[in-house]
Amino acid sequence: MCSICGSCEVNARYIIKQETFTNDIGVVLQTLNVSSDKYDFVMHTLDGKRIQLSLPGIVATILEWSSGDAVSRCMHWAEVTRRKWRSFQIQGYIRRDRGYLQGTFESIRNNSDPSLVSDIIFAEVFKYTLSSEERKIQRENALKNAYQGIDKDVVDAI
Repeated sequence: MCSICGSCEVNARYIIKQETFTNDIGVVLQTLNVSSDKYDFVMHTLDGKRIQLSLPGIVATILEWSSGDAVSRCMHWAEVTRRKWRSFQIQGYIRRDRGYLQGTFESIRNNSDPSLVSDIIFAEVFKYTLSSEERKIQRENALKNAYQGIDKDVVDAI
């Protein structure tokens, strides 16, 4: 059993990587035979203002999930928010050179309102906006770093 994240307690049918999030979502929706109207809506949302539409729900879900006994025993609230921060960096929404705002997140630690976390992330995203090219480069670099040192045959198989 993993002592850091409890991933072995999750019975996942699909794994969606942050580096290929939109494409992976499309594949899962097709696999689930989602209607074309719903598929088009979801994909349009992901291509458009994905961060504004999805971030509040993602944050609320992650914070709710992390407050459960299985997770809270092995991962503190600050670590959950730090990982969410990093995931938005990997996706190219928060600049890689912007450090995790530990003091800011610690100041709202005892507040159960996920919109406060979303507001902090939104403020960072819009204050230090990345161009689409910068986002692309940042995502590509995150992918390269993730697979650094792994045999090319293994990467190709993934």
